[in-house]
Amino acid sequence: YRSRENPICYDPRITLRNAGAQPLTSVTFAYHVSGGQVTNYTWTGNLAHMEKLDVTLPINDQQFWAGDEVHDFFVEVTGLNGGDLDEYDANDHYRTHFVLPTIYPNNFVLYYKTNNRPQENDLFVRDIQGNVVFSRTTFTANTIYRDTLELSPGCYELEFTDTGDDGLSFWADT
Repeated sequence: YRSRENPICYDPRITLRNAGAQPLTSVTFAYHVSGGQVTNYTWTGNLAHMEKLDVTLPINDQQFWAGDEVHDFFVEVTGLNGGDLDEYDANDHYRTHFVLPTIYPNNFVLYYKTNNRPQENDLFVRDIQGNVVFSRTTFTANTIYRDTLELSPGCYELEFTDTGDDGLSFWADT
């Protein structure tokens, strides 16, 4: 089984923990990728001393991830409870590196060849919401397929299943 998560498909998520004595009712974040525009977001809620929760930082445009070739993500706390920061600034910022996957053109060709048991295979392409935008569930043995896909900009998942659990090529079962 192979899987690759694409960072540009999801909003970043961070863990927020209140190490202060007072409850946190709002936290303002500034975040960006190296070479990119800063985005701000204010979380509101009620987080007691030493409680923690995951906060999703919204991304409104996929261009957010473009940035530069360094590919670092930065997040910084810029305000607490509607005011200034606390006295301990060492935990108010974070930086992490990410790998930006290849971005393919909207039109491309899926090129593959079936084996001797094509009835074991199904092919699905789904958009980020899980909607099937292309599928092929009937194949002919030992046939080369060239499916041209025209997809809108966005994030997609390709799933090729094999109910025989031996893949398209298995040395012990040709």
